[in-house]
Order: sequence, then structure tokens, then C-alpha cells
Amino acid sequence: MQDLHKVNLSKLQACDQQWAAMKPVGEKRLCEKCEKHITDFRKMSSHEIAMTHAQSEAAVCGLYSPDQLSLTTSRTTKRSLIPVASFVSLFALLSPNDGYGQNAEVKTPVEQAPIAQSDESKELEDSSIQIPAQRDSIIISGRATYLSEKGVGESVPFATILVKGTEIGTTTDFDGNYTLDISAVPDSLNDITLVFNYVGMTRQEIVVPNRESSNVNFDTVTDDNMIAYSVTVKKAPLHKRVWWKMSQPFKK
Repeated sequence: MQDLHKVNLSKLQACDQQWAAMKPVGEKRLCEKCEKHITDFRKMSSHEIAMTHAQSEAAVCGLYSPDQLSLTTSRTTKRSLIPVASFVSLFALLSPNDGYGQNAEVKTPVEQAPIAQSDESKELEDSSIQIPAQRDSIIISGRATYLSEKGVGESVPFATILVKGTEIGTTTDFDGNYTLDISAVPDSLNDITLVFNYVGMTRQEIVVPNRESSNVNFDTVTDDNMIAYSVTVKKAPLHKRVWWKMSQPFKK
């Protein structure tokens, strides 16, 4: 399973509702303005936030910390490869036992007495040890793009690509490219559904054959209905807090 450790929260819009004034509903709270349940993401990891957004078919409104909302994207640079061939050649020239030097030492073979094997090593040698064969990786790759206002296909960085019904997934890189290893998907499934999810973009599902490497691209569009909101933490005025505490016993 590939770790979904990146999630792009840059398109979240701020909400003017106050978390402290919302009615608790289990671990969530009810927003009276939009009548949606608000999730508290402040103590969740990036992986948990990504999974919550990826597995939800509707927009997810939540309470985030400032650190979670701050997103830094940087283009990954490839490290230059070290030309090791010259070092290997140099080592071969300087080796004292290459047999070509003028003062090369000639060693005569020395007969060694056979080493006696213990009973335990004989048992291990006689017994057949079965090593499970490793599965070949099955990779699905592709690119996620959206049509900009200029009519040009732009990349979608840090979008979530998830195998529906599982926690197997990955995220796109800065250029919108992704690679997904589906080797862990059960063989009993003939087909699998890839789910594309990104805040502010239309959710997409594409069915592909299981146990086959393929190339799957996601072409999506912006969707204002899918834009979620982030709730700010702000204390209600004193008179409202006093009134809320006084009215609680009568609401039960």
C-alpha cells in the first residue's frame, strides 16, 4: 500500500461560522447555516485527512489548524548520477593482486581440511526450505489534468487516486503524474474502480481490469459545489455563551 501522505487544501474556503457555537453531534458538530456535520481535523494526520476526503463522495467541511491549511509545493529535482565507472576502473588498476603488476604476489593453493558439519546444520541442509515467491508489481500510471479557463490542460498536483473499497492509493506529484501499485488487490476481483478526488474538482471513477498494468488518465473540471469550507475557532460573545449554558438543561 502506498501512503497517502499529501493532500492539497489550498482551495478550501473560509467559513464565518464559529466552532464553539455549534451543536455537538458525536465527534462532529452541526453547522446551523449549511446543516452539515463539521469534522475536527486538527488532531488528524495528513494520511487520515487524505483518506477522509478520498472516501467521501460529497464535499467535506472541517476544522483545520493553520499548519494544515498552509501548503508548500516545490518541484522535485532529480539527483545527478555519480559516474562510478571511472572509480571502478581506477580500483582495478590499483589492485595489488591483479596478476599484471611487476611485483605481483603469486599464491599457491593451500589444501584445507574439510570442516565438520554439526547435526543442526545437516538437518537444515537436508530439510527443504520453501521460500514464498515474490509477486511481480502491477503498476497503473497516468496523469491528472483539468481544463483551465484558457482552454489548456493544466496538471492537478497532490490529487488522491484510490482503489475503491480499499486503502490502496497514492497521490499525484507536482506535474500531476502518479504511479499506483495494485499488487495487493485480491485476485478474486475481476475489475477495480479507481477514484479520483481533489478539493474543488469533480470526483471521477474509472473501472479498469484487475491484475493488469495499464495507463489511466483523469481529465476533470472544476466544480464549485465540491468546494469545502474550513471553520475558524473563535469564542462566541460572553452573553451568548452564558445564555447557551443556561438553556442547555431545558433542551434535554
